[in-house]
Amino acid sequence: MDPLRILVVDDHAAIREIVSAYLAEDRHTVETAADASEAMTKFRSCRFDLVITDRAMPEISRDELAASIKKVEPDKPVIMLTGFADLLTETGRRSENVDLIVSKPARLEDLRKAILKVMPRLKRCDPHLTARSSSRATAESSFGLK
Repeated sequence: MDPLRILVVDDHAAIREIVSAYLAEDRHTVETAADASEAMTKFRSCRFDLVITDRAMPEISRDELAASIKKVEPDKPVIMLTGFADLLTETGRRSENVDLIVSKPARLEDLRKAILKVMPRLKRCDPHLTARSSSRATAESSFGLK
């Protein structure tokens, strides 16, 4: 199975780097964007299989980026990373433009599970996305986030 092309959007450089390193563990190709404007420019000019975005970013309110993505490609999976995932889930405040909400800080295993949920065709195709134990150093240990 070919790796996914994933757009990661977050206004914090450290989060972009960590999430990108996690995704690279599973051979995905990752592009990053620091804000909604840069994200939409990249999204319109490249083909992505998936978008992973922060919920709270400057110059854009809550779910506007997800809405903009769905306006261009309605079936494009969007995963939202937020520190308020439990609250959003409990109150039912999840945007119709977001396919899945994942709590920050997201671990590698959290991202793998999220990808499997929004892209179910991968379950039978890619053994690297299924739960696995790794004997080599992962992005988690590299960033001290176990």
